[in-house]
Amino acid sequence: MVLRLPKDRIKKLIATLALALIPLFVTSPVLAEEPKPDTTAPSVHIVDLPTYKNTNSFEISYTALDAGTSGLKDITLEFHREGQSWQNLTTFTSSSGKFMVNSSHITQDDKYYFRSTACDHAGNCASDETSTIVDRELPPAPESFQKAWKDEYAYILKWHNPSSTQSYKVYIYRYHEPVFIAQDASLIAVLDVTPNTDIEWQNSHPEPKPYYYAIRNVDPAGNTSGLVSDPETTATTTSSQSAPEGTPVTGSESFSGTKLVAAQSGSGQILGEQDSQDEDQDEEGSEVSPDSDAIDQALDQATPEDDQDSSSSIPWRILIIIAVGIILIYIFYIRKK
Repeated sequence: MVLRLPKDRIKKLIATLALALIPLFVTSPVLAEEPKPDTTAPSVHIVDLPTYKNTNSFEISYTALDAGTSGLKDITLEFHREGQSWQNLTTFTSSSGKFMVNSSHITQDDKYYFRSTACDHAGNCASDETSTIVDRELPPAPESFQKAWKDEYAYILKWHNPSSTQSYKVYIYRYHEPVFIAQDASLIAVLDVTPNTDIEWQNSHPEPKPYYYAIRNVDPAGNTSGLVSDPETTATTTSSQSAPEGTPVTGSESFSGTKLVAAQSGSGQILGEQDSQDEDQDEEGSEVSPDSDAIDQALDQATPEDDQDSSSSIPWRILIIIAVGIILIYIFYIRKK
């Protein structure tokens, strides 16, 4: 059974329905609201530098990710020496990059700070910083080194740790020949020492025959003093500027040492990882592969807000479609009549 209404009644009904739908069209998020501006700052990460560097040429690198909708505009790298103002290094437009600082930036030993700032096209910016202490000063060499038999299976080494404003450790090398290279294979101990102290250190050896020793000081930045040994020993090293790897000797021989007199306890502690003097001399401002951990971190920090807005607008869309459908049905009905 079809509902039949007078035409004038239908026209009034359509007019009333149209007036009722006008507020819906005005207040609908789909039709009335302007797109929300991008207020989310980008995520940026500058790769952390070690506590110390013993060179004035090294690499600064970063990764960045736009967490909003406007897209990355640029990333600026800056630096400053302790107590001074920020200075520009370079500006990138890519999401990752690297830059080699050199003697024109690192003019003297001191603490240096580095900052990467990422900005998007909406004007949102975020920064990340790192720092390092540039120390190229060599520690003083051990003084008054002596070697004496304790018995046929042990030696006693004596030396003086000179005064110094910086801390250092003593690397001890041993070999069964008087001429040898002071390197990982001959490193038998690393001692924590205090400047301006006298040390006696006892070392047992596996066979009743002569052994030969050399020592040198190494500071936290990896700078090393010259080698010191007894007159009958000639020990050399491939570089006087870089510390050895610090890998203890392994094998059938058992090396042991005992501090007999020392201002600070502890022996045989391997110095931590040292930065290599041989830095990659890459071209300044070249692009690098993004740091996966930094990208993941940036993705985790990015919280899009569009999902909630889009889901809340669905009922409005459905209501508008139904209303338009009703109007079209009545218009079709009137024309048919």
